[in-house]
Amino acid sequence: MAMLATAVTNLGRWESLVPVLRELGRRHLRYGVKPVHYETVGAALLATLEKGLGKDFTPPMREAWVVCYTSVAREVMEGTGHREALP
Repeated sequence: MAMLATAVTNLGRWESLVPVLRELGRRHLRYGVKPVHYETVGAALLATLEKGLGKDFTPPMREAWVVCYTSVAREVMEGTGHREALP
């Protein structure tokens, strides 16, 4: 969650965030994180936002979160050496 908050805060400076995300991916390898886990975390994040925000979690907001999480997860996965695409 802290990394997502950092990503959202730094969306305008994505290029400076990429090395941090890739290093996070290298750490995830040591924790045993697998590519399928990123999909699970993404789904849990969306479900949590939907439940917490209710009707305020609009389709455009959902799409923005999907794009943000997918972008973050792709860079983290790049750091692991996994090249699997996220949906």
